[in-house]
Amino acid sequence: MSRAAKRLFFFSLMFLVACSSTQSTLISSADSGDIESQVEVGINYYFGKNGFEEDKVKGEEYLIIAYEQGSAAAAFNLGSINQKTEKYEIAAKYYKTAADLGDFRGQDNLAILYMQGFGVEKDFIKAEQLLLKALDNGSKISNRLLGILYKEQSNSDKQLQYNLAFLNQDYTGWDKEKIGPLASELMVLYKQKDQQEQAYVWGALATIMGAYDSPARQDERELFEEVTGTLSEDKRKELAKSIVTEHYDLIDRHQYFLKRNEYKQLAPGVYEFANRGDLKFIGYFMHKNKEQVQAINYFKTKDTYDFKVNLAINKIILARSYGDFSALYLQNSLAKSQLEEAISILDPLDNDSLSTLKETTSRKLTILTDIYEYQFAEAKRARNENKKS
Repeated sequence: MSRAAKRLFFFSLMFLVACSSTQSTLISSADSGDIESQVEVGINYYFGKNGFEEDKVKGEEYLIIAYEQGSAAAAFNLGSINQKTEKYEIAAKYYKTAADLGDFRGQDNLAILYMQGFGVEKDFIKAEQLLLKALDNGSKISNRLLGILYKEQSNSDKQLQYNLAFLNQDYTGWDKEKIGPLASELMVLYKQKDQQEQAYVWGALATIMGAYDSPARQDERELFEEVTGTLSEDKRKELAKSIVTEHYDLIDRHQYFLKRNEYKQLAPGVYEFANRGDLKFIGYFMHKNKEQVQAINYFKTKDTYDFKVNLAINKIILARSYGDFSALYLQNSLAKSQLEEAISILDPLDNDSLSTLKETTSRKLTILTDIYEYQFAEAKRARNENKKS
């Protein structure tokens, strides 16, 4: 055995010994009556995590021991386990215990059961009470669940209120893919209230976040087109500022790269990197989107119909990745360029199946162009002011 192989074997053995020692200590602590250890051991056994061999029976036993000693965490996990196996009545019992002990996860999940009528009789009033308690206890999802609850009750004012509150949280815990459809829901609500400008802003956000790319959202897409038609071109351009600032609040400020690198604001919705940050960003972006860039280079190699369509689609996807940093106006301009190239590829292709793709891409380009013109003008103004000072 080589020296390197021996070293690797030694460190692997040491790691296994350390893991075994940690498990033994944790199990010993649990068996001695420590509730937190019982919960941790129970979860590790049940799901086969952290070096524990999966044993659902033993895992549930540890959780029940902790539950019987008044652990809210154990009650919640037992509820979750039973919900996943569709034992809703048992799940509701455990969630109720967790909820009564102030666990917002138990309160949220029990509220969902009341909203659906699973394991309990459907009861929107109890669901509302639980969600409001969970909200007070620090839940990040209760606002969204309240939005869903009030939608079921056709209470559009509260539906709008709590969905906006959800999106205005410092952290939603949601993947950005889910934000676009919610933006579309807000567009519908504002349209119902005849607040066309707000409806346009949220419909534009839904568009650039890809919510309308799916043919399944044809009705909402058509409603957005109707909203768009009620506003003049000048008014739509004027709303570009609101669109990009709202997008920054929803998406950009949560981006990992922006959290780790210095950038400055030139105007609302207009940011640029400091200290050669653009060069760092290019490396980060290309690495993150390596497969997309490779796909684009590949589909450039043949001038066939299928290759052209795939080239356009991959450019649209890359544009959306650039668009996730829309408040950085140089990145927004790159998103705009990718969409322009995609449209130049798609327009000559005469195929009805591409109509939705052409339509949504064209609408995205219009919105990003309005944003770009606003950002370019503001960036120029800010630089001129800096020169004077």
